[in-house]
Amino acid sequence: MDDPLTSPQQQTPAASGGPVTILMKNGQKSIAEYITSCSSPCSIFIISVGGALDPRRDMVNNGIDLEQRGWISRFRLAVFDRSPHPVYGQQIFVSEGTSPHRIWVSKDNSERDGWTPKLDFWAYSHDVGNCVMIAVGQATKPCCRCKFEIGRRIGNAPEDKDWKEIFVFWVKYGSFA
Repeated sequence: MDDPLTSPQQQTPAASGGPVTILMKNGQKSIAEYITSCSSPCSIFIISVGGALDPRRDMVNNGIDLEQRGWISRFRLAVFDRSPHPVYGQQIFVSEGTSPHRIWVSKDNSERDGWTPKLDFWAYSHDVGNCVMIAVGQATKPCCRCKFEIGRRIGNAPEDKDWKEIFVFWVKYGSFA
């Protein structure tokens, strides 16, 4: 698979008018260009991650801009439809709940009462080189809310009070607001 990451990062305007950092290599300037340039046996698709406050929680959609649905758009990731690596592939499952609207993110596909399966995707379970770490956290108070953090572990920062890290995964490409 081609490696889309490079230094330095390039700033491009977001649809909302703010800057978005696109990680690039070989002159690739967009997720669409990255997807069409990959020579992977896997299909790549985009997931959008958005956030809401009161209570703090994140939502994941399959490529749909979350700002159109009342969430604050946080970032987008290029993920896979099946394992991208024979050893380091990790399948991730997303389920959805209501009251408040929230997601449950896990590495297993076990059914949970009150949760509706939403989507699943594959990423890397380890850094296979030039990857960005994504940490997934779960709230302890109130329970059953998830959040994503880019490039840092959950648990040491003041804003992580009442959150615990449940796992991490790595991706090769994303756009981060």
